[in-house]
Amino acid sequence: MVDYAVEPKRGAMTEEEAFKQLAVESLAGFGFTTITVDDIPDIFAIGTVIQRIATWWNGLDDFTRGLIGDTDLSDALWNAGWMYEWPALYTLMSGNPLGHFASTLDDIRLSLTNARDRAPDYAAQHAVGRLEDDPVLQGEQGT
Repeated sequence: MVDYAVEPKRGAMTEEEAFKQLAVESLAGFGFTTITVDDIPDIFAIGTVIQRIATWWNGLDDFTRGLIGDTDLSDALWNAGWMYEWPALYTLMSGNPLGHFASTLDDIRLSLTNARDRAPDYAAQHAVGRLEDDPVLQGEQGT
């Protein structure tokens, strides 16, 4: 989670920026190459959309899931307004690129979970403030 109370160093990568970049990379690893960093909203908006769709899907009985599982549901979900917070999800899900609705949604969710979990470390590794502020260049302590 990003702590907005602490202002990052100028030029430093925030956790949210790291999440978005890692999300694009993780999604590309599953073959979702049509999305850019600009297409990724904040993690809370993504969570809202994924949770809404997953709750509906998991609430269906096995017969219904089996019946519609190979169907491209992206138009229906879009028309229901369930992708409002993350419009690019429509592009990711359209055509069930992984062959089955649940597989597609699950791989998207796994990509985003991976990005979320890696974002703090990635941001810290890319926290490049001003060169003169680097502790390594401050000389020995106590002199």
